Amino acid sequence: MLPSVVASELEQVAADAIRIAFHPTTPGFRGLIDRVLADRERLLKGPYVSVSLPFQQGSGRDWFPQIPLPFQPYLQQEKAFLRLSSGTPLNTLVATGTGSGKSECYLLPLLDHCRLEHAQGSRGIKAILIYPMNALATDQARRIAQLIHSTPALAGLRAGLYIGASDDVPTAAMGATSVITDKGALHKAPPDILLTNTSSSITCSSSPRCRASGPTTATWPSPSSRPCSRSGSSCSSLIWSATRAMNPWPMTQRTMASWRSCAV
Repeated sequence: MLPSVVASELEQVAADAIRIAFHPTTPGFRGLIDRVLADRERLLKGPYVSVSLPFQQGSGRDWFPQIPLPFQPYLQQEKAFLRLSSGTPLNTLVATGTGSGKSECYLLPLLDHCRLEHAQGSRGIKAILIYPMNALATDQARRIAQLIHSTPALAGLRAGLYIGASDDVPTAAMGATSVITDKGALHKAPPDILLTNTSSSITCSSSPRCRASGPTTATWPSPSSRPCSRSGSSCSSLIWSATRAMNPWPMTQRTMASWRSCAV
């Protein structure tokens, strides 16, 4: 496929569609569309070429020995790992270009944290991920399911997707490419990781200070449930938010991730 040829074909298709859709017969407007389309800049702009520099490679350190990485982390990923993998994780903002591995910046520390908590016998929600769109939450849910399924050290971890839309056939158990979507199952046995959207209010009933919420259109779980994994007087829930928005610059995206630990 030659981009120059495809661009020319698309331009012709767009021009033909406009001519068919708008065919004025009123005197004074005849030929108006042809005159507009005669000026190519009125229909199409460009072509544009995006030239970006390669992302800087990291040190090659093995940050997660129990979670094999099929790639060498970039420098920005290692900086995020350093902030989020410590005993006292820090609020973190990651803003880099498309394809720079922003999702891994928070997913890997999150999964490693849940692995450690699960190994200690902690049950219930340990991380909440909030996305602006259902499609993005669903895509990330599939990714998390694949990571858990393919990594022996993560065996036993459960992730759930709680959004306004309901699956035609909701799943009540983890699969190779799917997380738990059955709301009844999520209420009965809260997962280790909960993915939701900004239109749902997620409140941890175990502690008034352990909560993540968006516009109040729904509340989960019910007051009688206990989603947080508790150890003594501290709540081990970690609250994450992940949003993705277009930058003013073409071909780049910005992802924001924040981490906050809660205490009862």
